[in-house]
Amino acid sequence: MARKRKIKPSVQFYLTDKSKKPFAYCTIAESNAISIMLEEYGDLREIIRHGLILSSTERLIIETYIANGIYKPNLRIL
Repeated sequence: MARKRKIKPSVQFYLTDKSKKPFAYCTIAESNAISIMLEEYGDLREIIRHGLILSSTERLIIETYIANGIYKPNLRIL
C-alpha cells in the first residue's frame, strides 16, 4: 500500500517588506494561482467578487491583504 505524500508549505506571505513574521504559508501552486488571478484581474477585491478562490488558504491570504488595505500586493510567480 502506498503512503500518502504530505504536501509541505513552501511560500511565505508577509504584510509588508519589513514584517518579521509571515502571516500565512502555502504551496507553490496556491501562490502561483493567486499571482495569476491578480495579474488577470489587477485587484484582490475583484478576485473575491468573482468568486475565483479555490482553496481556504488562498481565501485566507487574499482576505488578510484586503483587511489590511493592500489590494495590489507585489506577488510573483515562482
